[in-house]
Amino acid sequence: MPDSAYALQYVGEACGPDLVLPDPWRWYEVQALIQRMDAAIGPSVNLLGWTGTTSADERARHRATLAAIPGREKPAGWHAVWADAEASEDQIANARERIGDMLDELEARLAGSEWLVGDSYSLADIDAFALVCAVRAVLADGFDARPGLGRWYDRVAARGAVARALSGEEGVAFAAPA
Repeated sequence: MPDSAYALQYVGEACGPDLVLPDPWRWYEVQALIQRMDAAIGPSVNLLGWTGTTSADERARHRATLAAIPGREKPAGWHAVWADAEASEDQIANARERIGDMLDELEARLAGSEWLVGDSYSLADIDAFALVCAVRAVLADGFDARPGLGRWYDRVAARGAVARALSGEEGVAFAAPA
């Protein structure tokens, strides 16, 4: 699925009320937060990761390969990164700023609360955890000034299914950032 929101909606429907908040307003808040996080963090992490881990020659080869792939078959999300010319310093700075702004919002949400929306773990926490893991892989300094986010990350990482996924149990392929 090219959009994680659809996958999360399926998980919410399949796993029942434990992940989908029963209050309609809170459920709307979860969905709106997921959309904002995905829009702010996803493309920014792609850009920073792509430019930080590849050379200009590698990026040019990927763009040439991508140009030969029919439009509907291009990898979702990465198309915008691969198709563009080299990222400017302004684009990289803007990506860092979008990530920082979203992390600040998450930190503010966690002031006085253990979870991002309401009083219980929800799909918003699941989505944010995956995105925060990606941010940690590309921005080493994103968490020093956000202690609430660090504590939240540790709480989510300690949950049984998450801990198993991070450890590689049950055949789950997921690498936690160093």
